[in-house]
Amino acid sequence: MPAPLADSDHDDNVLARAVDVDSLYRRYGRRSFAFLASMGVRGSDADDVQQIAWMRVLESLRKQPFEGHFRAWLFQILRNAAIDMMKKRRPDSIDHALADQTAASIPPPDQTLIDEEYRSELESCLQRLDEASRMIVRKRLAGLGYDSIATEMSISTARAHRMFFSAKESLTQCLSSGYNKVNP
Repeated sequence: MPAPLADSDHDDNVLARAVDVDSLYRRYGRRSFAFLASMGVRGSDADDVQQIAWMRVLESLRKQPFEGHFRAWLFQILRNAAIDMMKKRRPDSIDHALADQTAASIPPPDQTLIDEEYRSELESCLQRLDEASRMIVRKRLAGLGYDSIATEMSISTARAHRMFFSAKESLTQCLSSGYNKVNP
């Protein structure tokens, strides 16, 4: 069973099914320019890619009702349009194998969005922990050992282990409960 959509994702899908590209563009125009800039597409090239991508969005939405995750779909279209533009701009000087390899090394937009949402969710759950537990989790993620953490925090190594284990359980429960999706 697919995960339930967040409110903004649901709104996106409603707009997509209504073929309200103007509203979708107002919502994602800036983000899509930033995404293109991260791929090295700027200025008039970014304008061209935007126009091509949004025309593809419009054509696709007119052909069939939209189902899925709109943001991920949009950013995939932008990515593909940018790669197509890069290949067409310098057909003699571009190494197509290298362009394909570079494109393959860029994580898919949907994965990037999922990672960002997960990091945000994790940060929200971290904020629910007490200060000492947060500190231990952050130090462990930074690669510090329990002995170093115990010394820095003036606690026993066994206490550091217990506190980290308890914090990890709390984070797991928080992340799996979907609490943050219901109560942002």
